[in-house]
Amino acid sequence: MANQAIKLISWMLAGITLIGCTSPPKTTPIATATLSPTLTTPVASTETSPELRLSLALSLDKDKYAYIGQTVCATLTFRNEGKESFLFNKRLVLYDESSDPAFRDFFFRIEGPSGNEVHFDQFRLSSPWIQSDFTELSPGETIEVKSDLSQFYLLDTIGQYSAKAVYENGFDPPSGRKAWKGQLESNTVSFVIEGKALPTETPTKESC
Repeated sequence: MANQAIKLISWMLAGITLIGCTSPPKTTPIATATLSPTLTTPVASTETSPELRLSLALSLDKDKYAYIGQTVCATLTFRNEGKESFLFNKRLVLYDESSDPAFRDFFFRIEGPSGNEVHFDQFRLSSPWIQSDFTELSPGETIEVKSDLSQFYLLDTIGQYSAKAVYENGFDPPSGRKAWKGQLESNTVSFVIEGKALPTETPTKESC
């Protein structure tokens, strides 16, 4: 009996030893270098529409004018500042800011000597834009338009004025191609009207 008890204890100890010596399963994680992460790289810029960048600069032929009514020639220069061509509405009809945008493309905001707003002073007939009003503007290409401010605005007070141009286009051409759309303001320019009236000998109206 004693011998059987000794054998039983020996077997139990042997089982404990075997269990204690069993190697646990390997759980070494996979090296991160071997993982294939999900690609989140954005689409290349060549496959997306680039930003259409248009600039507008305003300049005058002079900064001082001798008399009321003298031609105040303003030049608007539009330039494609981007890397891609786009359609540009070159109709460039000047009209009052409050008029229907379908019948005008740009206007001026002019402040008079007393800080008052100078109003548009002409009635103009205009028609809605058509396909031929749009042209391709290549990178670096410019388009200019000239306007006589004294012809369209009531510059009837001597003193200093300030002016800026505002261009607007909210339409694509009938072809469906995308054109530059939005509102764009120019820099502000200042000028002075020094005299009250025309000289004794009325000069020929200067062209703009």
